[in-house]
Amino acid sequence: MSETEAWSVLVTGAARILDRDDEIERAEQLDLRPLVPSIKRVFVAIDIERITARRFALGPEPEADPETIA
Repeated sequence: MSETEAWSVLVTGAARILDRDDEIERAEQLDLRPLVPSIKRVFVAIDIERITARRFALGPEPEADPETIA
């Protein structure tokens, strides 16, 4: 995590719920955290076909142009 930039990542592929004990145990060992703290009881794996991403610079909100305010 950075205080100066953020990423938006889109993964496309076939998703499946992990149901084997060894898969679930391996997933539980990863350092995965939801954006909003909550308990997650289901793990989903994605067989990745495509990944795209955009980087955003973080900073103060720019001043609004009065002509664009509805």
